[in-house]
Amino acid sequence: MESGGITGIILLVILAIIILSGILFLKFLSDPVPWGEKLDESGGSLPADKKPYDVLLLIDKTRLEHKDDFQSLDFSAAWINFIEQEYGTDAVRDISIGQYSLPGRLLIISRSASKTPPSDTEETMLREFIRDGGIVIIEMPGPEWRGITPAWSGKVIPIESRNPAPTTGVPALNKVLDEGPFVSDLYSIEGSPDRMSVVMTCRGKPAILRKDEGKGAVLLVNFDFGKQLVSIQQGKPSDDFTVRRGRGRIPFLIETQDLTADSKFLNNTIPWADLLEKALACEVDKIGPVPRWWYAPMNRTGTVISTHDEESLGGKSLLPLITMERKGYFPSTFFIMTGKDLKKRFSDAGSRPKDMGEFFDMELHWNRFTPTASLKTQKHWLENFVGKKVQVNRIHFLLWGKDYAKPFGVMEAAGLAMDSSYGPNRGRGYLFCTGLPFHPLDESGLPFRIRELPFQVQENWGGATPAFLDQLIRENADNYHLALVTLYHPHKVMKDEDARNRYIEQIDEARRLGLWATSMVEYHVFWEERLAAKIESHYKGGVLDMEVGGLEGGLTVAFPGGAEKVLLDGDPANVTEVDNTGEKLMLLTIPGGAHRVRVTYK
Repeated sequence: MESGGITGIILLVILAIIILSGILFLKFLSDPVPWGEKLDESGGSLPADKKPYDVLLLIDKTRLEHKDDFQSLDFSAAWINFIEQEYGTDAVRDISIGQYSLPGRLLIISRSASKTPPSDTEETMLREFIRDGGIVIIEMPGPEWRGITPAWSGKVIPIESRNPAPTTGVPALNKVLDEGPFVSDLYSIEGSPDRMSVVMTCRGKPAILRKDEGKGAVLLVNFDFGKQLVSIQQGKPSDDFTVRRGRGRIPFLIETQDLTADSKFLNNTIPWADLLEKALACEVDKIGPVPRWWYAPMNRTGTVISTHDEESLGGKSLLPLITMERKGYFPSTFFIMTGKDLKKRFSDAGSRPKDMGEFFDMELHWNRFTPTASLKTQKHWLENFVGKKVQVNRIHFLLWGKDYAKPFGVMEAAGLAMDSSYGPNRGRGYLFCTGLPFHPLDESGLPFRIRELPFQVQENWGGATPAFLDQLIRENADNYHLALVTLYHPHKVMKDEDARNRYIEQIDEARRLGLWATSMVEYHVFWEERLAAKIESHYKGGVLDMEVGGLEGGLTVAFPGGAEKVLLDGDPANVTEVDNTGEKLMLLTIPGGAHRVRVTYK
């Protein structure tokens, strides 16, 4: 064979190897899996039954199962996020266990539970509960619930899937479903809707209806609340649960922002998921005030969390930023790329774990481009280096892959408690319509224990100008009161004077407006303490009595405004009034231990 023919064959082989390597690389990017170790993955699960105080959620676990179609999933467990985010508790009861055990104030009957007709005994209990002042939220009931609600949900009706979401201004709570995105299912109203009042519409059609009875009332949710919440908060995959690239920044990568339910969310200043929850909680308060734990400690107007991705550049690149933050007392979180070279990378005095102390978090920056080290291995390396448990993660390059829920299962199996990978690689603002941590659902509709807390801004990418940041901070302090999370890369902050000034001004302005400046780990600890605390209330004759108790002092209880007197353990209490996106609330910070609060309304 002539040398030219041999050369041609060699070139063809090389070309085939290149093509095959490219195909394998693209496949790896769509589903990054380590080669050297077994990939551990957990599924979701319902939290253990707990004694209900004020709030209880009923779920029929037998109806939660894996579906091949996202649209067919039962999203009942999303109500756990509503309760946790708005009320600060997680009392859930699997109704297949036995009879109802009623809470003190608010009972939520999810879609899965409303498919089971109540027995005569249960119906009597519920009617007495309502007449005595109880509040029942029932999601999409059928005619078998006519003893509790005179109207019920019929068939799915066609409705415009979405209106263009405004990017400026603060919408009224009762207009959230009229003006904002709607990606759920709305139903016709059957029975006797004239015996109920419409308290919220969706594109002008009844979405939430109310029926008063005695001292209490029933709220009928006439759309798939859980589906709406999950679709805009966790994101919306294709029908087969796969995520497709189309909104990311980097070619060939499937990034977290590819999960967003709509491209308009790439430029969004409105936390639509949180507003939907606030709107429902506001309707509850109109029936009778149900107190809740506030979103931040010490009467703060909200939270701002500064985070930084280290990107394997080592302690030398972080030291100027660490020095600046320590001087201004700006606690923050550094997401560290792990590896066997950690000690070498952080050998500079001032950037070592013992030098940084408790003021700064050193948490994990999961590198999914490393095919030989699993998440557990990377976490183990970092824990050995910092000398403590790693709890929070952010994925390097926000590389998510094609699987909707799998990364959460991997993170949960590794023992992580919180992730902050949802956010813009391009774009800005509330891409996932929330500023609060939430439990994502797996493909059976069961919640993971891990929580996702999205970030809203990455440097000045996506047009995140100083004016845009000012708007996010101001509206958060004045209206939303959520956790605003920012990402600034140390090497960019310190080298770019504009970025550095913008970062410093942002923290100073946030503090001036009453926001709590903290780190991811400290915020996670606060959130856990908030959930472990107790509120048990009674409302009668215009007087709201509460027994409250937190593990630590500084938790703040919130209740509807308009009170003429507030007593803490019998003494007049100092309260702060805030506007919670249209609902006036009073805030009272509670000392450590158990206490009694009495609120007298006019």
